[in-house]
Amino acid sequence: MAASRWRQWLARGGTSLGFGLGLTLLAAVVHLLGLTERLELIVYDWYVEHFSRIPPSDRIVHIDIDDDSLERVGSWPWSRAIQADLVLILRELGAEQIVLDLMFPEPKGREVDIPGLDAYADVEGSVAQMGRLSEENFIFPDDELAGAFHQAGNVYLSFHYETDEGRKKNRQLAPELSARMADLLRREFDLDRDRIAARLQVKPAEVDAILAGVKRRVALERVRAELRDRPDASAEQVHRAISTRPFEKESADRADVIFAYLREKGIRELWSRSEPVPPGLKGRLPTAREVVPPLYKFTQGARRCGFVAFEPDFDGRTRRVPLLMEWNGALIEQLGFAAVRDVLGIRVEDLSLAANGDLLIAARGSRPAMRVPLDDRGQMLINWSVHQEKWEQCFRHVPVTQLLRIHDCRRRIRQNEIGRQILLGELVRIVGGEDGFQLYARQVN
Repeated sequence: MAASRWRQWLARGGTSLGFGLGLTLLAAVVHLLGLTERLELIVYDWYVEHFSRIPPSDRIVHIDIDDDSLERVGSWPWSRAIQADLVLILRELGAEQIVLDLMFPEPKGREVDIPGLDAYADVEGSVAQMGRLSEENFIFPDDELAGAFHQAGNVYLSFHYETDEGRKKNRQLAPELSARMADLLRREFDLDRDRIAARLQVKPAEVDAILAGVKRRVALERVRAELRDRPDASAEQVHRAISTRPFEKESADRADVIFAYLREKGIRELWSRSEPVPPGLKGRLPTAREVVPPLYKFTQGARRCGFVAFEPDFDGRTRRVPLLMEWNGALIEQLGFAAVRDVLGIRVEDLSLAANGDLLIAARGSRPAMRVPLDDRGQMLINWSVHQEKWEQCFRHVPVTQLLRIHDCRRRIRQNEIGRQILLGELVRIVGGEDGFQLYARQVN
């Protein structure tokens, strides 16, 4: 009797049971293949495109470095003296915050500003000059840009970081040989390829493949140790402590030491300006192992620095962005979030994490408490504003060529002043003769 009832139940419910098991199996396969995430992202894009209720802020203005500006000024990167002038122009035009999604990790050498080196000098012909080439013609672009940041007082600079996952992806070639070579260079940094190969009893070609990377890594270690003991040491003093070669003689080793010196100075400056991780976030944030900071003198003039690292989804679109990271006990934040914190008056002590990992922002004054949903990697899902056909049309965009017009006018004013001096010199020559002209020329010099 029991077997008969079981067969009747299977006859009545077998179809439904099979259908249910099939759906379950299909769902498991779709999930294992990662197709559910793709479907969720497609649905999310559709939802944002058709149902977003977030109005674009009229306080945000994008300065676009477009093709027209590149044709006008030249290929990127532009002179830092030009970028410094653009920063000051933005400040004079009333920008409350100047957020630069540009990297400045490396120094630039000094430049010479004389008419004969102008890009159109060959077309325009010879240009009259008064006086001789002197120190006044040299431009120190890093100082120009750092001075503009300091003068503006509202510049936010960007940097990027490397996580444990990034370090695994960038594993060195021949790790065992790299480790042996690093140990040798920590003791004798000046060793060249042939001597390293002889000491380690390997072929020179094996050393060639990894020498540059190992040298730079060891230089960073050695410079870090030197600056730990002598924070105010100059690049020359650090070089003399690491290498026996003259500092005045250019070489690849000297370049590695100077690179490491500037990088470590930048790291120290960035760390000193970063706030400690508050108790509400301690030990619960993703960790950044290494950062590539701005040049230290730029960080000194900036109001705040923020990272710009992100990982696109499978289709190349950016839908998530990390907001906060812990770096050697210091709190570093996403560039846009750093600017928003200042706009809303959010202090570090206002930040904490909920049990589910969401970011909590405590109320302060008239500002209410806020909650920012985060995923399991500490990333925020971006709520794009799409009140126009394309997201790029939501905010006001100003071509940088509009600012370059002001820059060009200022340059012409300076050139006109030089021209005035030249005409005045010719007038002095006519009235006072050659002796009077030579006296005037010395005053110009």
